[in-house]
Amino acid sequence: CKTKDRVCKVIVDSGSTDNLVSTEMVEKSELDTIEHPSPYRVSWLQKGHQVNVTKQCLVEFKIRGYKDEILCDVIPMDVCHLLLGRPWKYDRNVIHDGRKNTYTLEKNGRTHMLLPIKDKEVKLEVSNTVLLMSGKELLKEVKKKEDTQFIVVRKPRIVLTSTRVDDVPEEIQKLLEEF
Repeated sequence: CKTKDRVCKVIVDSGSTDNLVSTEMVEKSELDTIEHPSPYRVSWLQKGHQVNVTKQCLVEFKIRGYKDEILCDVIPMDVCHLLLGRPWKYDRNVIHDGRKNTYTLEKNGRTHMLLPIKDKEVKLEVSNTVLLMSGKELLKEVKKKEDTQFIVVRKPRIVLTSTRVDDVPEEIQKLLEEF
């Protein structure tokens, strides 16, 4: 799925009574929001914790050749960026083939079949990501995100394995003490 040239994760959920978009996607894609006409609370996101739903967002998205635009409630969620629920399925007259796990619909006289993601397309997500990048790439990332953490390593390279703290250069020890 893509929205504003950004890749996003989408889930089609027949059990959801709403179309939802993640707060993260709205912020990162700089999508406009409007006040929700009937604000409500959801508690199914986290046990014992309620989330107020006060905003909506018109989301344009593309899945391969299928383009659409739907009104979604904005909520903090990390399972996906866009959740297409029963309203989307009903409004688009979507047909689900449970055996093939496909969704078929017509739009603008064209039939579209949405296929499940292939195993090789699924990437392992790690909450504490470690990346190696050039200085230019690092600056670009720092400008995009407010809370970027990084370590810059320059020649000579230092490799820490099972070592004693006393063996680590003093400059690195001071840096490590700060954290």
